[in-house]
Amino acid sequence: VKRCLAYSTVENVGLIFLAVGLGWYAAASNLPEIALLALAGGLLHLWNHALFKGLMFLGAGSLLHGTGTRDLDLMGGLLKRMPTTGALLIGGSIAICALPPLNGFVSEWLIYRGLLQTGNAASGLQALYPLLLVGLLALTGGLAVVVFTRLTGIALLGQPRHHKATLAHESGGLMLLPMGILLGLCLMIGLFPEVPLRLIIGIAGDCLHLPANLATTELPVAIGQLSHSLLAVLAVILLIAIGLRRPLRRRTAKRSTWGCGYAFPDVRMSYTAEGYAELVQHQMLPQSLCPKETGGKLREIFPARETVSQKSTDPVFQKLFAPLFAEIARRCNQLHWLQRGRMNIYLLYIFASCILLLAWSILREWGMPW
Repeated sequence: VKRCLAYSTVENVGLIFLAVGLGWYAAASNLPEIALLALAGGLLHLWNHALFKGLMFLGAGSLLHGTGTRDLDLMGGLLKRMPTTGALLIGGSIAICALPPLNGFVSEWLIYRGLLQTGNAASGLQALYPLLLVGLLALTGGLAVVVFTRLTGIALLGQPRHHKATLAHESGGLMLLPMGILLGLCLMIGLFPEVPLRLIIGIAGDCLHLPANLATTELPVAIGQLSHSLLAVLAVILLIAIGLRRPLRRRTAKRSTWGCGYAFPDVRMSYTAEGYAELVQHQMLPQSLCPKETGGKLREIFPARETVSQKSTDPVFQKLFAPLFAEIARRCNQLHWLQRGRMNIYLLYIFASCILLLAWSILREWGMPW
């Protein structure tokens, strides 16, 4: 769970740098409104990330406290046993996936808008780059949705996959209260984004050396319109939730054809975290980023026990850094003959270095151009 959140931090930090870089690029291109939009979005996302990622890490700690494990494949069915933690984690996942009406949507909406306006303002090939970044940002957002539906679905839904999940217990109030406060702040920023933006806009304007009137008139109008839209979205979500509450309570278990008639499949038949991510790994990612798998090939009607292992490699490290470091190590090994392991040789090196430094100082005093 914590590893998943750590990789998500890398993604969000990249998003913040993208927004800041777009802001400076727009400022250098004499596009002050777009620069203000992008930099304000990046700074707001910085604070948003501190809120919802803090919430998610506290939620991971609550899961660890309740189950005694951080392994997703040993969890399952925790929403019934830890309902408050589960609800807070779902709320944090909605925020981190930039879905309305929480705060992640607002900051990413500003960045999207900055990229689109940059593409509209540019001409020729220069207009293509921001639009390509829009597509890349959308792909990243889609992958984030997959990642956090995997996290919450595998950990909270289904049946317990281990006795640790069966014996899980809810955390105490002192652990849940900070999570509730963070989720409340995420919701407040999502519904009333103009409040933090009035603080951030001034900072962004000072960083970009923009006029004060520009930093106070352009952005709040658009944000006010967005705030009203988010309130409407929240009202629709609440109405749908209320409307579905009673039918879901009356729903009874039915046998499904695809499940071979099993009303309650065995735990071994449920998805694992690796199985859930397999579609993304093999269908959405390029071959260079796919994990290398060994084992797991069943060739008999009644196969014996089989194991599968995956190894994820970093193509940049394997093709760039690893050969570079190996070459540096090889060159350094060529100088190994200097290490004789004898004290008098090392003293000779120090004496020779002092003589060379002294000679260099004397030559500089004599006016040599060195």
